[in-house]
Amino acid sequence: MKKMQYIMLVTTALLSHGLALSEQSSKQDARLTSRTFLERYNEDRDYRPLVFDALQAPKSGGLYYAHRILKQCATIGEGSAFESTITTDAASIDLDRKRADALSLLKSRCEKFSSDELSDSYIEEIRNQGLRQGDPLVRASANATSDHRGSGEAENVNRRRKRAIASVMSFPDPLLIDEIGLRLILQTRNEGQSSKKSFRLDGKDIPLKGSGTDVDAGLALTLVPCKLGLRCDSTEFATAIQCATGGDCDDGRGDALRKAFENNQKAPADLFVRTDQLADRIANALLHKQKNVLSD
Repeated sequence: MKKMQYIMLVTTALLSHGLALSEQSSKQDARLTSRTFLERYNEDRDYRPLVFDALQAPKSGGLYYAHRILKQCATIGEGSAFESTITTDAASIDLDRKRADALSLLKSRCEKFSSDELSDSYIEEIRNQGLRQGDPLVRASANATSDHRGSGEAENVNRRRKRAIASVMSFPDPLLIDEIGLRLILQTRNEGQSSKKSFRLDGKDIPLKGSGTDVDAGLALTLVPCKLGLRCDSTEFATAIQCATGGDCDDGRGDALRKAFENNQKAPADLFVRTDQLADRIANALLHKQKNVLSD
């Protein structure tokens, strides 16, 4: 009898261990598949095949990627509408090489989607499917951005921050981090009848607006997705659309930030380097689950 009980206990322990390993393996597989989507998001010049494949992989963050891509392309338009949107905005501009490259890239990535695929209702349905089918990135996004009914502003801000940290530490995808943004470090404290917002890092409160000579944690956070695999050069959507429609044609987020500091007479020469170092610290904390950097 005792031998049988021992065998049952050992079997139960092995099964539990196996289930834990299976769950861990499943999450690792999902991350690897999500990484493949990220690589294609960075590289592909035609997003339609990527979206088609992503829609088949809800357990690996595919619906999140499909939703994100279609939402971006919807800001441009479908087919000939793309042409009119871009060429109207850029008609009076002498298209240099960078602007021409940006126009060509955006067109090739988005022009094959139909108007139905770029409709608000279809894009929202993909997000809803992600919630229903357990897409980890869609759920993490919703968890980090939704408010708690009946709670005040300060409580909601602080809850969102804690949920955001938990979400990205379990699935540190750069597109997710890019969307969540300041929610990772923004907190609100009640002071009498008013409330005060600040950034929170290393257990310390950091003012939202510095003197112009200190590292801005919010600006550092914009570089974090780049540290985790997002290609933040001239081919990134936001940079390309800015260039294509007559704005600055930067070589990426870092280039734009460096230029901004150079144009600020108050900014010390090493401000970009220090901002970049803080971005490295935050990225490392998210990747290695160093909660002390972001949590209280």
